Amino acid sequence: MNLAVKYRARNFNEIVGQEHIKKTIMASLKKNAPSHAFLFSGGRGTGKTSIARILAKAINCQNLKEGNPCNECKMCISANEGKLVDIIEIDAASHTSVDNVREIIEKTQFQPSVAKNKVHIIDEVHMLSKSAFNALLKTLEEPPSHAYFILATTERHKIPDTIQSRCQSFNFRNFQAKEIIGRLEEICDKESISAEPDALKMLAHEALGGMRDAIFLLEQYSGEGKLEASVLSHEMGLTPHTALEKLYQYIETCDALSAINHISSLASEGLSLSNFAKSFIYYLRDLLLIKIKENDTNAVNKLLKQIEAFRKAYLDLKNATIPTLPLELAVAYCIFEDSSTESAKEDKSWSIFTPTKKKEPEIIKKPDLVKQEAKEVKKPLEPKKKAVFNALELTLDNIHQNWPKIISKVTPSIRMILKSSSVKDLKNREIVIACSSKMYKNKLDNSRSQADLQKAFEDIFSLPVKINTVVETVSLEPVVDDDSRSLDGEELEKAVMEILGGKKK
Repeated sequence: MNLAVKYRARNFNEIVGQEHIKKTIMASLKKNAPSHAFLFSGGRGTGKTSIARILAKAINCQNLKEGNPCNECKMCISANEGKLVDIIEIDAASHTSVDNVREIIEKTQFQPSVAKNKVHIIDEVHMLSKSAFNALLKTLEEPPSHAYFILATTERHKIPDTIQSRCQSFNFRNFQAKEIIGRLEEICDKESISAEPDALKMLAHEALGGMRDAIFLLEQYSGEGKLEASVLSHEMGLTPHTALEKLYQYIETCDALSAINHISSLASEGLSLSNFAKSFIYYLRDLLLIKIKENDTNAVNKLLKQIEAFRKAYLDLKNATIPTLPLELAVAYCIFEDSSTESAKEDKSWSIFTPTKKKEPEIIKKPDLVKQEAKEVKKPLEPKKKAVFNALELTLDNIHQNWPKIISKVTPSIRMILKSSSVKDLKNREIVIACSSKMYKNKLDNSRSQADLQKAFEDIFSLPVKINTVVETVSLEPVVDDDSRSLDGEELEKAVMEILGGKKK
């Protein structure tokens, strides 16, 4: 038995994280009033199937304990062994047709064979065809009293709104690194695996928020009862945490030569520079969140520049002529940008990053000129004539050409996100924006951002539009919008806090 199956949670208390979901579901079970249709959405390995199985078991448990299945009654034991016929698990990827769904619906009408309720768990439900969703809709609207449905998906945006509106929906967040490390430490202790702390950190970051992937990696690389950072670095190309700390210290102490030599050393050891760049971005992000909590504006501004520098380096590594060059440029930018001369600061044409407009010198009037102007009779101001605006045709080419104008019309936080995003597609006034991270996608998906974006497009094209978002690796050219000044001070801090979901103190 593999470790992921062996240590799968058997009740809600054993589930790591997802507290908001567990609390709500357990409260409904205590009242004996669970919803007849649930929709679980989230990334891979975030606990959707585990909680679905525990919920199905609890719905049929004969002796619930504070909303938890007892794991002792006949129904629970049968469910744990995978033998309870009234809990039906279906993989929608291989049952996509309307006939498959009609068969499920027909069987749903019959009373349960053994348990008091019949529970259907449909995994990867977004794979169902449109006809299959339509067939399922009626049953979700008026399910038999003994029938429950738990739908799970990694792509919620593909689920029709009519289906979502009939379900109690829960969004599963990715696990934090410390949550994954804690769970791996528990398993290592029970399995007598000697694991280096640095090695566990490497697995946690490589899993990208997925608990199951982290446990699979632990099992794969601890065959001899030990897990070593050097082995993971050699066999998987993963980055030891100490290597990340060392590079950060070189940048902080402005030791550019040591930082570049450190990168060359990692490359010569066969370490994946792409993985190293990705890990370093995660390292900087963790520091950024700490500094935001501390309300340290200077540190936040510095970390934002560093993250942007290494984010661009990560994107450029794929096509780099010299393998280490993108990382070396990022190091040089982080160290020398702040200490450059005033003339170099004003002329950023050499920069590999988004340029900023030069500030016009402030004109200070001499006192005698001010007095002279005061004596002159002021002429009444003529009202400004409104410019005649001809709306553009809504096409993908016109959107791309006017992307800087659109960016200039939104709030600072949305502007920061759009400069790292691109318009991917246009169909029937639905604009698909590709975001470089899930955090950015979630920010653009909220109602306030949607309204802001829609107004910006309507100002240019004079047509109502719908905004949809996806997460993809985005390769971008620098964007110079109509308001291309760099954000700084309180405006920058406010924009960052809005994106990360915090509030400025």
